[in-house]
Amino acid sequence: NVEGVEYIVLGAGTSGCVVASRLSEANNTRVLVLEAGDEDVPNAVISVPGMYGQAFNTKLDWGFETIPQKQACKSLRWPRGKVLGGSSSINALIYTRGSPRDFDLWSQMGATGWNYSEILPFYKKLESSGARDPLKMRGNDGPLRTTMLRELEKSEDFVNAGLELGYKKGDCNGGQFEGFHFVEATMRNGARETASTAYIRPAVRERPNQLHVVVNAQVEKVVFEGKTAVGVTFIKNGIRSFVRARKEVILSAGAVSTPHLLMLSGIGDKRHLSSLNITTIADIPGVGANLQDHFLTFGHFIDVEAKVRSLYDFLLRGNTRCGTTFISLIQNDGVICSKPKKYFQHGRQSETKSSRLHHFFNLVNPQFRSTAFNQAKNTKQELLSTFSIAPCLMTPHSSGSIRLKSSDPLEMPLIDPNYLSDPKDVELMVQGIWQIQQLFANSIQSSSSYTTNARTNPGNILPVEDLYKCLVRMETMTSYHPCCTAKMGKDKMAVVDPRLRVYNVQGLRIADASIMPVITSANTQGPCYMIGEKAAHMIKQDW
Repeated sequence: NVEGVEYIVLGAGTSGCVVASRLSEANNTRVLVLEAGDEDVPNAVISVPGMYGQAFNTKLDWGFETIPQKQACKSLRWPRGKVLGGSSSINALIYTRGSPRDFDLWSQMGATGWNYSEILPFYKKLESSGARDPLKMRGNDGPLRTTMLRELEKSEDFVNAGLELGYKKGDCNGGQFEGFHFVEATMRNGARETASTAYIRPAVRERPNQLHVVVNAQVEKVVFEGKTAVGVTFIKNGIRSFVRARKEVILSAGAVSTPHLLMLSGIGDKRHLSSLNITTIADIPGVGANLQDHFLTFGHFIDVEAKVRSLYDFLLRGNTRCGTTFISLIQNDGVICSKPKKYFQHGRQSETKSSRLHHFFNLVNPQFRSTAFNQAKNTKQELLSTFSIAPCLMTPHSSGSIRLKSSDPLEMPLIDPNYLSDPKDVELMVQGIWQIQQLFANSIQSSSSYTTNARTNPGNILPVEDLYKCLVRMETMTSYHPCCTAKMGKDKMAVVDPRLRVYNVQGLRIADASIMPVITSANTQGPCYMIGEKAAHMIKQDW
C-alpha cells in the first residue's frame, strides 16, 4: 500500500536516494521512491569496484545511445545506472567536489544560495572522509564513506614531472584544486559505497513505515490537476497504477530521464510537445536544452618495463600479480577493490579562466579496461603494463539537447551531446595532448622504465597538429557526466528556481544533475550527492 504519501521521489539514483532518505527523517512523513531498475544487492558487479564497467550494457544500465555526431565519434553508448543507487552503482567510484569557482559561477548565473560557502556545509554533512584534512574542509560523520587510494610505486614520477612544469601537488576536495591530485573513491571496507548502501538501505531499516521503495516501476508521467502536480502514473508487472503525493513530486531521474519525463508530462518547449500531440502544461523551452558532458580522448599509451599476467589469471588462481596498481589496491583493506589508481591534473588554460582540462591517468593494461573478464582470459599470459593518459575537457563550449522521439514513455529519447561543435573545444583538447607531451619530455621520459607507445602517429603519416585534431575528433568519448538539461537559474532558459521548484507549476521539484547551470570541473558524482542533501534541506524548510 503506497497511498497517502507526502512525497514521491522519481528515481533512486545518486541524488534521489539522498532526498528520499533525508525527507523520511521528518516525523509523520511517508516517502515513496519509484525506481525503474531492480535491487542492487547481492551483486558482485556492483560491490566489487574492480569490476567497474561490467555493468555497462546489461540490465543494470539504461542502454542509452547518442544520435550520430556530426563533428565527433559518430554514435556513443551512454551508460546510466538503472538500479537502486543509479549511476553511483555502476560508475568509476571517483569522488570529487569540483572547484569552488564552479559554484560561485552558479550563484552569479542566478542560482542564489549555491555559492561554494553556501553548499560547503552540505558536502561536510554527507561525507565520512578518510582523507587527510589539515584545513578542516571535510566531513567525518556523514553517511557516505570515501577512501584515499594508496599511491603507486611510480606515482611520484608523475608528481615530480608536474612540479617541474609549474603545477602544484594539491587536494581536489580540500583547499588546493588545481595541480596533481590523488583522488578519493566511494568505498567502505574495500567494497563500493553507493547512494543505496549509504542512504536508502539504512533508512529503510531504521524507518520502514516512513520510507517505501518500489523497484521495477517504470514511471510514465507526472499527473497534474490544473498547474499542480498531484501524483504519477507508473507501470509495474504490466499493471498501470496511479499514486498521489500530498505535498510534492521530486524528479530525480537524471540528466537524461528527468527532461524525458518532464516533456512526457507536458512541460517543455511547446512547439516540440505539440509536434508529438502532447498537451502543454507549462511552456518551458529550457527543458532538455543545455546538455553538457565532459569528454576525453584516449590514444596516448606509455609502456612500463614491468611485465604482468592477465587479470583473469590472477582472479582465477590467486597466484600471480596483476600489475603495480592492482597490487596497490588489493592491499587496501585486503579486498580486490578497485580500478587502478587514478591521478588528476587540473590545469587552467590561458584563454579563459573557465576553460580547464584535466588529465586522467590509469596504470592499467588496455585489456583490463571495462571488459577485463571477457578479454583478459584470451590474452597472452604476459603483457606489458601500460599507462593510458587522456586529456578531458572540464568546461566545454559545446552543448547539446535531449528531445522526445515519440510520446511513448518506453521509447528512448533522442540524445545529442553535440560534441566538438564549437571549434574552441578541439583547440583546447589539442592543448591537452601537448601538455601530455610536455609531461613526458621532463623527468618521466628520462627514466628507462617508461617508453612511448608506438601507436602515436604510426609512420608519421600526418603533421603532428593535424594528427592531434584528427585524434580528438575520432577518439573522443564520454566521461559519463551528462548534466544541465533542466538548469537552475533566472533566465528564460532556466527550468527551476534556486529552490529547485519547476517554473510555472506547483508541487514539482527537480533534484539531480540536470539542475546544474553549468557542468562542474570534476566528476559529477560528488555534486549530485550534495544536490540531494541541499534539496532535502530546502524541502523540509518549505514544509
